[in-house]
Amino acid sequence: MSLHDILSSLKNLVDDYEEVIDKGKLAVKTEDVESVIVFINGARSLMERVQLILPSVREVLNEHSEGDKLVKYINVFYRMLVYVSIPYTLEVMEEAMNLLDRKGYITGVVEVKEAINMYESLMDTLKSK
Repeated sequence: MSLHDILSSLKNLVDDYEEVIDKGKLAVKTEDVESVIVFINGARSLMERVQLILPSVREVLNEHSEGDKLVKYINVFYRMLVYVSIPYTLEVMEEAMNLLDRKGYITGVVEVKEAINMYESLMDTLKSK
């Protein structure tokens, strides 16, 4: 993957996380269980995309000079994912899980808890860069 491709993928991920977070916040606020499930599925899909690009990002950050503008931007978008997008997604997922629990959707609670655990594991991996 070229530096430009990695940068583009990271930017798209940050943008897509923003969209999914907005959907999740709206779903929780309106207490719409179906929208909560759509949000959780979207968050899982994004996590898979992060896992696919992670090796390339790590390689770039470890092997290229920070003096390169593309590498700087890659680092910025990576940090946005690690310190903003993913933690905020986790926060909204926890709110969604609480909503499902209050509404008695036990299966949904279990699914969201699994997704939260996967995200927490991903965060540990990302922060160990």
